[in-house]
Amino acid sequence: MSLSDLDEGAIEREFIELSKMQLKVHRFRTPDEARHYMALRRNAEDKTRTKFIEKGGLPILRHPRYMVLGTSKWFTDWYVEKREIRIPLNCFDSSTISFTYPDCLISMILAESPKWESRRRPYHGNVYTLQEIGDVIATFGMPDESDPARFEIDEHLIEAQIWDIEPLKRFLPEVTDHKEPN
Repeated sequence: MSLSDLDEGAIEREFIELSKMQLKVHRFRTPDEARHYMALRRNAEDKTRTKFIEKGGLPILRHPRYMVLGTSKWFTDWYVEKREIRIPLNCFDSSTISFTYPDCLISMILAESPKWESRRRPYHGNVYTLQEIGDVIATFGMPDESDPARFEIDEHLIEAQIWDIEPLKRFLPEVTDHKEPN
């Protein structure tokens, strides 16, 4: 299940539970911060889904499940207790996986906010298909976590949005068949 699938009451409870976890980074200290984040996240997810469909994507889920293309030390450093899985891209149907550089929330904000216009890059605000992401990496490279300018604007990773839960079940037995409206 995705946080975006939850109603407001469940989201608040989930953020309370997340605040109890041993996270090295605490982004949401108050319910208002959590609500603001969820509004931004849902907006970015809607834009990502729409752009993916415009490119021929066939999302099954209303809200994607998120993964990282490659690795991200920055992301794994958030958690004290963590695990990593590697799923070959050929396990996914190309019509149910999309990519943003960096994650969709940051990418959409950087593309649209006048505050970040001087840092805007051509890939911000775009959604890429499995067929396109290789060319994007060939042109711009993978995120460089040692580059302070990219680190400052949260360019730590390339995010994969998984729009079908079925391929994940082979690698994550705890993934459920939560059905959501499309």
